[in-house]
Amino acid sequence: MKGIWLFILTGIFFTAACEKAPFGTTDVACSCAPPPDSATVTVDYGKKATVYKCCENEINIAFAKVLQDSRCPTGVACPWQGTAIIGITVNDEDLITAIEINNPITKKILGINYSIQLLELNPYPDSSGPVNPNAYKAKIMLKKG
Repeated sequence: MKGIWLFILTGIFFTAACEKAPFGTTDVACSCAPPPDSATVTVDYGKKATVYKCCENEINIAFAKVLQDSRCPTGVACPWQGTAIIGITVNDEDLITAIEINNPITKKILGINYSIQLLELNPYPDSSGPVNPNAYKAKIMLKKG
């Protein structure tokens, strides 16, 4: 009888130890370092980049669409330099978030406020015509705070 109880209690202990722990805690199955204070990723149009991943906790950024690219093409004189705005998704959410070049936004990710900034959108337009959307690459920075 003692053997059965010991077997049951051991099973309960190991089952409880393998459940997903809340972020920032450790358990037998998974021990995570905290997410980075800052990170910069380059994401191709229509693709996703992983910034952080540990067990069930992750931060990924997907470059969903180009919302606007009104930057003045190289070799053309423009009265206004224009801007670039892209749509991203964070952690596979359905909502597309717009970010404008050099104009950071704040978003809560894994319970932490991050500043998200579009640093570059390449290729830069030129006078030969519009850029093929599939050619775009976005350089995005995330920073705590």
